[in-house]
Amino acid sequence: MASPKNLVITLPDYERIFRVIHGVLLNERGDPLRACMYFSVIGCSILERYHRVKAEPVFGMAAYRLDGNLMVFAENDGQTIRATAKGFHCWIEVDGVAVDFQAPLFKDFAAKQQPPISLPRKMMQKRLDQAGASIDEMTVSGAHWYSRDDQLRSELLSDFVQKPANSDFIDICLQWYEPTPKKFPDCIQIGNQHGHVNNVPLSPCRISGAW
Repeated sequence: MASPKNLVITLPDYERIFRVIHGVLLNERGDPLRACMYFSVIGCSILERYHRVKAEPVFGMAAYRLDGNLMVFAENDGQTIRATAKGFHCWIEVDGVAVDFQAPLFKDFAAKQQPPISLPRKMMQKRLDQAGASIDEMTVSGAHWYSRDDQLRSELLSDFVQKPANSDFIDICLQWYEPTPKKFPDCIQIGNQHGHVNNVPLSPCRISGAW
């Protein structure tokens, strides 16, 4: 379990943010496994408004060692790995800590591997100064490695903010979330352009601890 000095937010607040974003993604029928940008951009907005921290969405390559299994987010052409619009990861950086709100879905990534891998749903908050210098150095569970690409960030964020639906997405999550110990609804109503209202529940996924 990460120590308090390594955390930007507590596990209960992390879980709330994850469940709000994941719940809205499921309602919009997006693929949460391909939505790291949504988890990070919306997560930044929530952290800044409710937790008063300066948060930055960061794009590039990332890798994690989870219970002996290596998970790499990048485009792999068989010889090299690199960050591209088709193969990248997005996380958040706050005061020297990387926060990955998509991490509870690593369980679902792993289940799609051949053969399938069983992982728990856990929180990911890691100090950047404790990251490995290379993927080869990642030997213990919870080890992490990041390689940021600011040009890719500029290109992908520019495209993201130009889509009006994404602004609506952020606003819905900001209106729904409340930090602990405040109570907040486990369901929210979202209307569409046709006047139809959907009852959107929180994600059913719960988190068992931290990597």
